[in-house]
Amino acid sequence: MGAGLVAAPFTALGDARPPGPTRFGIVADVHHGLALDTEQRLEVFVEEASKRELDFIVQLGDFNHPVRAARGFLNTWMQYRGPRHGVLGNHDMDMGSKEHAVDLWQVPGRYYSFDAGHFHFVVLDANNIYQDRKFVPYADGNYFQAAGGTDSHCDDEQLDWFASDLHATKSQTVVFVHQPIDETYKGGTCGNRHRVRAVIEEANRRAGFGKVVGCFQGHHHDDGYEERRGVHYFRVNSSSYLWVGGEFGRMAHYDRSLFGFVTVTDDEIVLEGRDAQWVPPTPSERGVPDAAHFVPKIVGRRVRIPGRAAVPL
Repeated sequence: MGAGLVAAPFTALGDARPPGPTRFGIVADVHHGLALDTEQRLEVFVEEASKRELDFIVQLGDFNHPVRAARGFLNTWMQYRGPRHGVLGNHDMDMGSKEHAVDLWQVPGRYYSFDAGHFHFVVLDANNIYQDRKFVPYADGNYFQAAGGTDSHCDDEQLDWFASDLHATKSQTVVFVHQPIDETYKGGTCGNRHRVRAVIEEANRRAGFGKVVGCFQGHHHDDGYEERRGVHYFRVNSSSYLWVGGEFGRMAHYDRSLFGFVTVTDDEIVLEGRDAQWVPPTPSERGVPDAAHFVPKIVGRRVRIPGRAAVPL
């Protein structure tokens, strides 16, 4: 089911250092069909990305429902003339299948890998229910009724492919996944994240260096960062809003689109963030518990490879 897509030649570690960094734009949880002004939010990102010299752009899931009403939104996405990559999020299968989303986005599969510059990139799919010892793909909103709610899993077939893919590449690697695989929060994460991280950590152990250096995740509609065993885990805030729950009005929107730009070199990962303001009332004004924790921004960070703490920009 996974497919390989080579976007550019890469240089193996141990060879002469390549001439420059790899740069990409990143956006998460735009939520067309649910959030406010999603086409305009995406348009701002695409316009800004088009002004820069990037190797590709990527969206981290919960992008759009695979329905006719999303046509204009997708046309905006396709206006970016460079390589575009997509990660499946749970809401992308509210009204259709993974195959529908993959076809609309024109990506190789539900999980796949590609090379850009001298780095390797892996897209994972954690949108599977685990019931009766079987993995059931998300489709047509079935995860809403599943035991365990929206608990998500990477299936065995995919994890075997992931291990083989990491073994095959000689390049340092960055992972993209919708549901987080770190431990910043216990809720709303990949249900078998420990198995996914075990694949990463085994690849790093076998290589004798930090082969997997970073992971970018969405889903939580919050900003966050964690370093774990030399791997940098970034939680990328939603482009559109914070989910506060029905009791507090469901969505606290941001007044402008959030997205980021990432530069990866042999020595560091730099995330250029973006600030917004709350559209009133704010989470604090709504009485949301722990409201001060939530911020309408993607925090800029500079982290060293391998494994040093993040330094706010």
